Amino acid sequence: MIRRLLATPMQGRDVHESHRAATPLELFYDLVFVVAIGACASSLHHALAAHHYLDILTYLGIFLPMWWAWMNYTWFSSAFDCNDTHFRLLSMVQMFGALLMAAGMTAFFNGDGLLCVLGFIVMRIAMASLWFRAARDDPQYAATARRYAYGILIMQAIWVLWYLVTRDMAYLPRMFSMLLFMGGELLVPVLAERIRHTPWHPHHIAERYGLLTIIVLGEGIIGVSNLIMNAGSIDILHALPVGFTGTVLIFALWWLYFKVPFAEALHDHNLRRGILFGYGHYLIFASLAAVGTGLELAADTFADTGEHEASPVLATITLAVAVTAYMLTLSVIRAAVVANGSNNLLACAAAVVLPLLAAGLALTHLLPLWVSLLVLAVAPMVMVCLYGGSSDNAPLVAT
Repeated sequence: MIRRLLATPMQGRDVHESHRAATPLELFYDLVFVVAIGACASSLHHALAAHHYLDILTYLGIFLPMWWAWMNYTWFSSAFDCNDTHFRLLSMVQMFGALLMAAGMTAFFNGDGLLCVLGFIVMRIAMASLWFRAARDDPQYAATARRYAYGILIMQAIWVLWYLVTRDMAYLPRMFSMLLFMGGELLVPVLAERIRHTPWHPHHIAERYGLLTIIVLGEGIIGVSNLIMNAGSIDILHALPVGFTGTVLIFALWWLYFKVPFAEALHDHNLRRGILFGYGHYLIFASLAAVGTGLELAADTFADTGEHEASPVLATITLAVAVTAYMLTLSVIRAAVVANGSNNLLACAAAVVLPLLAAGLALTHLLPLWVSLLVLAVAPMVMVCLYGGSSDNAPLVAT
């Protein structure tokens, strides 16, 4: 029975494989992260609405392991996916772990991290099992795979100790120690890939990241929908401008991301560039999910939210910070992988100045919310123009 489950050898895939695309299993796996990311963004929304601003650190802290588990699975699948029964079942186990994290998100924001830690450990142990299998089935990558597997298992033992030691600790020491140990998780691929680079597929990786970007942008789509619904309950004339400008903002953020030729930039399999691309997307995904949070706060301004009064200023500042973080991070990654350095400085300026202007307009209380949303939407539109055509986006030559 076991031999039948492991019938297909788990060996490194061809990095030059033609027409490599995301599999139905990978798309199904991403669907689980729709729930987890949504739960994280929703928890941030409730925290900011209640003026618990320190929970921004909580949001950034818990988004990190959630993104990290997705990232590890994505790069492993790109390199070793054999799509047999064993691989599918361990993928299912990781999906279960992601659902545990999603279910424990509210409790984590309230100080109880048990369910989130448990969900993360479940995902990581399943991931280590896949690495051990790759080490057994493919001798040329065995040393790299074993280093991944043992690194993951060591970190899970550390997470168990972290939870037991810090569960009664004050908030700031607990969160900072969590971020410190996440640094250990981030070091595992850096140390493992020194032996031999795993055979991940550049176009497949770029597609997988692009698909998750679209999923995270879905949080913004939901926010715009709620914004239209709440504003429309007051007056359709309120709903039309805020709904349209919110839609333009999300569409412009999508357009901006897919303006960068990531697949071509990763084509030479440069490890430093791959790590910068992969790790830099933490801020891209976290900031895009926070855009959804900002739009939900904007929707609250048109509804009766109970004891906490909704503020257009808070909504606009949240959006301005999230949009700025997204655009600056994208500009930094682009500067490292695309041969067009001059316009990156202008793009960074647009990423800062226009969101600041939107926040300033909101602080004056003189103009309606849709004007601030429009100024925010102009920022990524300006950057799209600065990025130019595809001929201006040639990937760098490996050094």
